[in-house]
Amino acid sequence: MKFMVLYASGHGKEDNLILRVKKNGKLVVMSIHSKLRKVLERLKDVGPVEAEPHTNKFLKDVATMAEIDKHITCHVSRHTFGTRYAELGISIETTAELLGITVKVCQVYYKVTRKKIGLEMKNWG
Repeated sequence: MKFMVLYASGHGKEDNLILRVKKNGKLVVMSIHSKLRKVLERLKDVGPVEAEPHTNKFLKDVATMAEIDKHITCHVSRHTFGTRYAELGISIETTAELLGITVKVCQVYYKVTRKKIGLEMKNWG
């Protein structure tokens, strides 16, 4: 996902990351996980990354800082984000908004997985 960090606001557990997503140009506000907070602090002086090859290199560097030992690219990151939000039970509307895409396009991430079935059965009783 190509994006530009515009502002990180809040204090403590209420920190938010505000991004302008290139897919639709809208602003997206997300809560900042503690691991991401540490990475953002180290990257606070980095400007926007526009070209995808540079973004992929940047993502690999960020993954290293966050101690994530996985193959990371824009495509993989976007797919992982969409799939994880689906598995967590986050609404498709929220996920679509955060990814800067339509609900129809977002449906590709909302597949039935064993993890999702397990969560739903647990919630059912």
